[in-house]
Amino acid sequence: MKTLGNRLRKVPPGAAVKILRRGFLLPTPAARLLFNDILKPEKWHRQWIYKVRWNQGWWGGWIGENINKLNHDGMMDRIARADVILFHVHGGGFRLGKYNMFMDSCIQLLRVLKVKFNVDALIMSVEHRLSPEYKYPSATEDIVHAYDHLINKLNVDPSRVICIGGSTGAAVILEMLFITHDPGLFEIQVDNVEGGQAEAIAPELPRPASLIISSPLVTDKTTSESWITNTKYDYINQDTAKKIIAEYFEEPAPDVAPDANRLLGIADLQTGYNAFLPQTLMFVGNREVLRDDALDFAHKAEQDGVRWETIVEECAHDYFFVREVVKDKKVLERIDDIFADFVYRTVIGPCHEEVRSFRRASEGLAAVPEEEQHDDTSYDDSEASEDEFHEALTMTLDYNQSTTTAVSEQSSKVSTMSNRTSVSNSKKKSTMTIYV
Repeated sequence: MKTLGNRLRKVPPGAAVKILRRGFLLPTPAARLLFNDILKPEKWHRQWIYKVRWNQGWWGGWIGENINKLNHDGMMDRIARADVILFHVHGGGFRLGKYNMFMDSCIQLLRVLKVKFNVDALIMSVEHRLSPEYKYPSATEDIVHAYDHLINKLNVDPSRVICIGGSTGAAVILEMLFITHDPGLFEIQVDNVEGGQAEAIAPELPRPASLIISSPLVTDKTTSESWITNTKYDYINQDTAKKIIAEYFEEPAPDVAPDANRLLGIADLQTGYNAFLPQTLMFVGNREVLRDDALDFAHKAEQDGVRWETIVEECAHDYFFVREVVKDKKVLERIDDIFADFVYRTVIGPCHEEVRSFRRASEGLAAVPEEEQHDDTSYDDSEASEDEFHEALTMTLDYNQSTTTAVSEQSSKVSTMSNRTSVSNSKKKSTMTIYV
């Protein structure tokens, strides 16, 4: 029996937007059932999945070609030999989602890197505790632990790492980068040996080589113009935003400022972006409600000296990962090329240009055969295992140029906003390319 996810891939983008819009408004239990079915991996995906159970550092899974049958040592060898590690955090409004929810998109990203630059990449796709069962800052704590595990336990050079995430996943990554560049700003609640709670300072961690974010949630305010003009096109709306905020964030105490939530307050910073943000590529939809807030955030970061590239396409929210909402398939080809070029420029070029050469592959990867059975030691997506992770967590948590590219149908709004993200001075010049 085909899942709803298989059917969603075949419906028109407009119908997909409507299904997603209604799904996000459902009560959390019902929404999880729906989206777990919509985003359930297919049989042929299994060959690309190596599931990781909670291991005192992180849980989720690795995504890469032919890794599902590897033993532990074999997986560690693949990690050590990978040219690029994509540290991925899923979206879902803090309340939905799994590490393997975007398998088609993730596999396509790995394939385009292989085909275009012969780059061997792996995706470390991390899960986090979900709301409303776990409130802020649970998700950030989990992602900090996972990134720490990647750098300090797996000993992966940060110059080989790109952080990547969409929507609320991008928001969590932004806060992770912010707090780990200055640990004194943040405290993580962990359990001490006596069973009581103790406070631990977040570890100071090096920045990754670069950052790729799609439709980032950067503020809890819903007053920008795109929240009004794009509601009819997007699957995120005011009601969705209220539900996300209400379920993830506790009501502030009387003596706490209403904007005390750092996660959705980074965009309020006037300076300091260059201290924690690496070179960044951002995808945002011209038809999404978060457009204006994301472009304002990009403008501030550029002003502060962050090397930043913005891609705007005539699409709805998080089209980089949720590709079912994209009508023009040439858009997908374009963003895949932009993604691959960015990865090569920020990781492969700086680190390996002098000691090794990467040829452009002349043909694609071989077709992946379907498997009837899957090795349960590396892939088990049961709800019981998810509950096991959450239970364990509660018990054991211890160039001189910036380019802004706008892609639209000659939208005057986006042209104006993109110009706002451009910063010009004697040392820095931003450019805008419009695809029509």
